[in-house]
Amino acid sequence: MDIPNEAAVMRLKAVYFNTEYDSELDTGLETETVSDFDEDNDYLPELSSGQKLWLVRKSGFFGPGIYRMLTLTAELGSIKTACAKMKMSYSKGWKLVRNAESQLGFQLIVRSQGGRFGGGCELTPHGTDLLQRYDEYRRDMQAYSDRIFGRYFGDLDA
Repeated sequence: MDIPNEAAVMRLKAVYFNTEYDSELDTGLETETVSDFDEDNDYLPELSSGQKLWLVRKSGFFGPGIYRMLTLTAELGSIKTACAKMKMSYSKGWKLVRNAESQLGFQLIVRSQGGRFGGGCELTPHGTDLLQRYDEYRRDMQAYSDRIFGRYFGDLDA
């Protein structure tokens, strides 16, 4: 394996750190950005790994975006408020939920109709269980990734 020169390593760090909100995947996750590598800047964050994990059948149907939306829905009691907080349309949020429910074969959310006191949403026991499993899986995968990261990229952050 060829070891890149120092300039290439520094550029790699800058490019790696230049990640932005991925609207196509609609993850709702935003990260800090560095527009261009500044050679006068002595600080670059430590190089690390990150993943977007999906549950997949023919295509990905449950990932970071719907996880965040359902977590917010559970906290706020409203899918509409959760979607607004994520800058996602209400109809898109329901489309994601219906697709995930179809792929999984069980209901994730129970919706109560409005009225004098307003409506709301809450997660079903299956929905709550799925969020817990996904979160534990995500944490375990990140821990595993962190453990092996140095084997492949430890020399780039020296």
